[in-house]
Formats: sequence, C-alpha cells, structure tokens
Amino acid sequence: MSQSRAFLRAQQRRRDAEQRREVRLRRAALGALVVAGAAAPSASAATFPVSNLADAGAGSLRQAILDANAAPGADEVTFAAGLTGQISLASQIPVADALTITGPSAGGIVLDGGGTTRLLDATAALTVSDLTLRNGDAGGGSGGAIAVSGSPLRLTDVTVTGSTASRGGGVYVSGNSVEISGTTMTGNTATYSGGALTTDGNSSVVASDRLTISDSVFSGNTSAANGGGVALYDNYVDTLVQRTTIDGNTVTGNGSSFEDGGGIWIEDTYNGRSTTVRDSTITGNTTPDAGGGIAFGENFYGPTEVVGSTITGNTAAVGGGVSMADDEPLAGLTAFAVRNSTITGNTATQTGGGLSIGYASGSSDGDTAVVGTVLAGNTASGGAPDLFRRPGHTGTITVGNSLLQDPTGATFTEAPAGTVITGVDPRLGALADNGGPTRTRLPLVGSPLRDAGVASGLTADQRGRTRTVDIPGVADAAGSDGTDIGAAELQVNAIPTIAGPASAAVDEDTPVTIAGLSVTDPDDTGAAGTATFAVDRGTVSLALAGATGNGTGTVTVSATRAALNAALAGGALTYAPAPDSTAGATLTVTYDDGVTDETGTRGTAVPRTVTLDVRAINDAPTLAVPGAQRTVAGGSFAFGTLGGNAIRVADVDATTVSVTLVTGGGTLRLPTADGLAFQEGAPSGATRLRFTGAVAAVNAALDGLAYTAPAGRSAPDRVDVTVDDQGGTGAGGVLSAAAAVPVTIAPTVTPAGSPVLCGEPVVLRPVLTGTRVQFTGVTLPAYAGRQVEVRSGSTVVARTTVAADGTFSRTIKAPPKRRQASVTYKAVVANTGSPTYRLVRRVTMTQEGTRLTGRLRLSRQIRRGTTGILYVDTSCGGRKRAAKITLARDGRFTATVSRPSQGFAVYRVRIRVSRTLVTWTAPLIVLPGSAR
Repeated sequence: MSQSRAFLRAQQRRRDAEQRREVRLRRAALGALVVAGAAAPSASAATFPVSNLADAGAGSLRQAILDANAAPGADEVTFAAGLTGQISLASQIPVADALTITGPSAGGIVLDGGGTTRLLDATAALTVSDLTLRNGDAGGGSGGAIAVSGSPLRLTDVTVTGSTASRGGGVYVSGNSVEISGTTMTGNTATYSGGALTTDGNSSVVASDRLTISDSVFSGNTSAANGGGVALYDNYVDTLVQRTTIDGNTVTGNGSSFEDGGGIWIEDTYNGRSTTVRDSTITGNTTPDAGGGIAFGENFYGPTEVVGSTITGNTAAVGGGVSMADDEPLAGLTAFAVRNSTITGNTATQTGGGLSIGYASGSSDGDTAVVGTVLAGNTASGGAPDLFRRPGHTGTITVGNSLLQDPTGATFTEAPAGTVITGVDPRLGALADNGGPTRTRLPLVGSPLRDAGVASGLTADQRGRTRTVDIPGVADAAGSDGTDIGAAELQVNAIPTIAGPASAAVDEDTPVTIAGLSVTDPDDTGAAGTATFAVDRGTVSLALAGATGNGTGTVTVSATRAALNAALAGGALTYAPAPDSTAGATLTVTYDDGVTDETGTRGTAVPRTVTLDVRAINDAPTLAVPGAQRTVAGGSFAFGTLGGNAIRVADVDATTVSVTLVTGGGTLRLPTADGLAFQEGAPSGATRLRFTGAVAAVNAALDGLAYTAPAGRSAPDRVDVTVDDQGGTGAGGVLSAAAAVPVTIAPTVTPAGSPVLCGEPVVLRPVLTGTRVQFTGVTLPAYAGRQVEVRSGSTVVARTTVAADGTFSRTIKAPPKRRQASVTYKAVVANTGSPTYRLVRRVTMTQEGTRLTGRLRLSRQIRRGTTGILYVDTSCGGRKRAAKITLARDGRFTATVSRPSQGFAVYRVRIRVSRTLVTWTAPLIVLPGSAR
C-alpha cells in the first residue's frame, strides 16, 4: 500500500482508538448509574412489566429496566396489554444486565428522545423487539438510538428513525455479535460513519459470535464518511447481510478519503471469517468516492462474496455499483467473488460504473471471480463502464457464464472460455416486486440471460424461488447448466396434465357419465383455471357451478382444480349421444391454469381426447293413427293421406316390420300388397291381417286401407293396429307399438218414398297411386244399379254404377301435383226430380251435440258481418230453416241446432249477396260430432 494510503489508515485507527476509549468511559459511567438507581437485587431472573408511558417512576420503562439491572440473570421487560403510545425520554436509559425488551406484537410503543438524548445505552446483552425508536441523539457520541459496548445486540421487528450520532446514527455496536432481523432503519444521520448502523469489532470475541442482518430495510440514511446506510468495521466474526434492502442512502462527504459505500461499507475482516451479501437489493445509494452501492475496503482475510443480489441505480466516483479495494490472497481460495447477481444501471463519475476492483494506488493481490452475473447498462465517464481493474491490482479477475454488455476498458480472463456474452442488451425488466422479500429485475421474453449461466451450488434465486429452472424450448448456452444469468431465475409454470380413459362405452340414446378424468398441476396456486369439454357429435353437460353451454356440444367452466376434480370424480360430466345415432364421437378436454409464467408461457395442458363408442340399441317403432272414424251400417271409408286420416308406422333402425290389423267385425282391404309377405288374412278383405315388409312398403299399403262396416250393424267397432320391429338392428330385443282407431257406425235409415241421399254428394276417399286416382266409395246398398257421378267441384270427372252390394269404384287420371293437396272429389247419386244446386264455394261444418260450428271462405262480396240462413234438409228436396248466422272476421259462424233424429243430417248455408243473386254452398253430410 502507498505511504499516503498508510498515513490515512493510521489516522483512521487513531480515530477508532478514541471511539473505543469513549466506550470504556461510558461503560464505567453506566455502572455508577446502576448502583445509584437500582432496587434491591432479586433472587432470580424476572419479568418487569411497563404499565404506563411515563419517563420515570413506578410502572415506567425506565424503572422496569433499572429493576432488571439490579436483578441477577437475564430478565425481560414487557408492556401491559393494550398499552400504546409514546414514551418521551429526558435522558438515556442504561442497560447493565442481560435484558430483553419485548414490545406489543401489534406494535404501538414508541421511544422518543426528542432529538436531545440517546435512548438506550447497554453494556450487557440486549434484545429488543416490536418497538419504534426515534429522535435519539448521542450528542457527538455513537449510537443515536442504541449504543451497545462489548455485548451482543439483537433487534427483531424494530424501527429506528430520525436519530443522530457521530457513528451509527441509529445504532452502534462494538466488540460483540449483532443480529438484526425484520428491522427498518430510516432517516438517521451520522456525522462520521454509518448513517443508520455502525458495528466495530474487537479481538475479544468468541467463535460463536456473528454479525447478521436479515430481512431488513436501510433507507434514506446519511453519513458524512463511510457507509451512508451501514458501516461494518473490524469484523472478527462471520458477516452476513441477507434478504435486505439498502435503498436511497447517501455519503455526503467530509473532505477526507473515507467517503466510501453509499449504501454499505465493509472493511477489515480477520481470522479467516467470511463476509457475504446475499439475496439483497442495493439501489439508489450515492457516495462521492468508491462503491456507490457496496464498498469493500481493505484487509479481507476471509472469503468475501456478493451472491444472488441486485445492485442497481447507485452512484460513485469509482465503482458505481460495487468497489472491492483490497482482497487479500487466500491459499486455494478465491478472495472475492460476485456470483449470480445483477449489477446494472449504476453510474461512476470516473471509472468502473458497475464493478471496480483494486486501489487507486498500492497493491491488492487477491483473486476475483465473476460467475453467472449480469454487468450491463452501467456508465462511467472515465471509461470501463461495466468492469474496471484499478492500477495496482495484481490478482486475477476471471469472468465466466456471465453477460458483460460493454467490455470496453475491462481486463479479465474468460473462464470457462466462450461463456461470456458481450455486446448484447440483457433485456431486463424494471426493478420491481417480483415476489420474495426484495425487489429484482427479471429477464424479459427473449432475454439472452435465459439458460446461459450456472447455478454455482445455489438452489434458490434472490427471491427464494427454485434455481435451476431449465426453460423448455430455450437451448442452454455454452457451458451453462440451464441456470439463468443474474440474481433472478425465471420460473416456468408447470404445465398441467389431464388424465383420463382412452375410450368410453355409450349406449344409443342413453346419457352416460364420463368417469376417470382428472387434472394434475404440480405448482397449483389454488386459483381458478378454465376447462372445456367439447364433443363433435351429441351433447355434453357438467354439473358444476359456473358451467356454461350445458346441453350443447361445448361446455366451459372456470373453477379451481380441486373443485373441478371433485366434480369429475362425483360423476358431474355426462355425455348424451345424438338421437337415434350409432355414430361414435370424440370428447376433447382442455385445461388452462390461468397462469402466464415469467417466460411468457401459458399453463395450457395438452388436450385429452376420449373416444366415445356408441353401441346400437334397438329403438321401438312408432305408430300414428287418426282419431275416431264414422260411417253407416254397410258403409265404407278409407284411411289415407289425402283424407287426413292415414295410419303410418315408423322405425329409425328397423329394416323390416310386422303389422297386425284386427277389427271387431268390419272388413279391411289393402289397396296394394307390393313388397309384403302375409302371415294372416288376404289383402282383398279380412277382419284380421298380419303382414311383414319394409317400412315404406307397409306405409304404401296402409295409405288407402278401406274399412267396410257390417250391414245392419249400429254397434261401434274399432281397428286395432300393432307393429313390431322384429328386433331391429341393435341390442334390446323385439319392441312394438299398438293403437286402436274407434269406428262409430250409424244405422242406415231410408225415409219413406225417398232415397237416402237424394242427390247429395258423398265425400270419397281417393287414393293417389302414381299418376292415377283410385276411388273406393262408401257403400250405397239402397242404390244398387243406380248411376253415380264423381265430381271435382262442379265438373263431372267420371260416371259409374253402384254394384249389387252397394259399392262402387273408378280410376281416373290424377290432377297436376300443384293441385293434389286441394282437390276434393264427391259422388252424387242421380235422383229424378231432385233439385239442382250450383256449387259456388265450400263450407266446413262440425256438429257436436246441438252446437254446430262452420267456416266459410271470405271474398269481396262475402265478408265479415255478412248474414245468412242455415238450413237442414227435411226430405229429398225439402229443407227447413235451422238458424240465422253471422260471419266473423275469419269466416267462422256458430249455430245451435236440433240433434239429428236420424243417424246424420245435411245442412246448407244460403247467403244473400245482392237483390238479384242468391248463392248456395255445396251441401255436406254432417254426422254428429264429425268434421268434413
């Protein structure tokens, strides 16, 4: 070391000796105070309560401490439950015997020196927790709030603020171990060193002594000389600063060369003891000399490290981030190491914006290693912005598995070779709360820091998160073990997985529970994820709160993984196949845990597919039959589509069906037997028919099925219809359907001297076959041999003769397709002397009991409000007035009429349209309760 530097060091040691003399004098004075004010000694250690906020007297903190001083052994001072507020001290309180001062766990007790006195002065072991110490003033001495000489100090969850001293504006400890945790020291001032805290060791320590600062904050403190926030000097113990923030502290300068360490200054470590700054953030600190963030002075005779820490935004003349002046050579060891740290955005007004190694003059021979560290974005007006070796440093500087953005002016050895990234932006996010006790800068997406470093034996990053995390899809850089360079290791969201069966059996038309599905997520946070269940055929439902889309092809739900798995295990997921379909389906399950990890990757599971195999199940046939039918004894009618009374069968999965038709006496005739095989009866006429055939052939035969009532019968009959599918095409056996069609038979009544119908038209049951229309008329036994006309409207389309049994039939050419749905055919039996009626318009009437309703199609002349007369035939050619009617808006009318004395009645409507024109509607046979 140069002569000028030696002179300065000697000057500092003289100052240190003066400070130690002050400690000895203070210890002697404290002993006298204790003797003068102590109570009688107690037989054993005790707890002394504080019951008020007074400065002195019974129940005061001062009295409790004096009583504890006088009692042998380690004692404790506590505060009465519910006691909160400020204790204003007029003078310092001496602590002469081992003492623990325990404040309320909720806080609320403040010791205030009013800016005129130190608060606590200890010459024995002192432990303080859950208190606020403020506005202490050592009056030119050390330790504005607390001074401890030759004894250990432990602070837990303590706040020290607004205090002033020469050294250790807030706290000063000499000659023993220090443990500080969960403590905040802010706004304190030292006129010399250690704005918040100064420790000053001596050679009388034992191996168990240590200096530890954990989970604490040193912010906004000021000193004139070394250590704007913290000054740790003459350390004969292992020194550890961990999970601590040192932020916004300042060395203002005093005109000497001892103006180092804007945030923290550490110097002189002996006996091979280690010095470590770990998992901490040093930011926004300033000094006019060396080490804006951290200044390591000289005489480090043990390993010294900065590990897993973020040092950013600090300012100094040299070593804006970190300065290591004198790391002594260690046999077989690296004297100074910076491992897995982030040193960025620091400023040097001279050289070494990020990291400076060595004295300005003199020699410092220890070796330095920079491993897995970011040195980037630092600036230095005099050059070497990121890394600087000062003149006189003779040790080696190795850099490996690191990013050195600007190597200008840097002298180092790359080891291992090819592992240092240079000239590249590290792509770091801003300093922020990224989890953990201290703020960090995370690599951004695409950062070259990813998977380019080495873990160096670390298992956690600065935040306490897992290290190493090898990022999928990012190739490890040369020499890397997959660790990220820097203090923060990007965490990868473990991708959830979906477990479940490869397939599931489903019965046709039968909903089934899909069992065996579950979601696993190794780093489940308990937050809601999103699951979807989609099928390409059929529908799916999930009985879980928040599920949407139930009964459709896709269900979506947002729920915690635990809730989702519980629902799935409980049978909440059901699948319903498409109706009457045996086509299989695929269920696709997706899950997103809702987390986008620090690499920008979303936690989306690989979709799980389940093949749904649908087993064919025999579907029962269906049967459609009309309502009750009516005819007269010996009369006939046909079941058919054009008549609106068809019998039809259907079966979605049967190729052949069997049909059984049975009556109670009436005769059944089929218009066709094509494609049918008969087991009972003949298609030409029988009371019981049983046949098989394809569904289409069966329906063709039933369309036109004729029923003939027994002659002379008036008792009701019925047609029983049964269809079975002969086992269909699936499992389940033979299924069938059955129905009955009641048939009302009115007796044939022939009025004396008059034919039954007297020229009235009879509605036929035409059957359309291809391009022909086949008629099967009602039976007219009273008109055997008489001629009958088949009319469409007023046009006679065919003439035929009534057979001896009263039947008649005729085949004509079918009308065009566009008219087939609206054509009505009528048969009129000629009757000499019967009146002739002009067919103008059709009327529909229905009689139920004595109430008759009808509807007439309106026109310009026949409209709402038109009145008319309802007549009923009395005999052939005769009629009588039955009721007056008025047409409603839709052409409807109602009338109350007498119950027919015979089995049927014929009604007519007459409308007077003008003075000269009287129009009659086409007369219709209206049986009681029937509709035509």
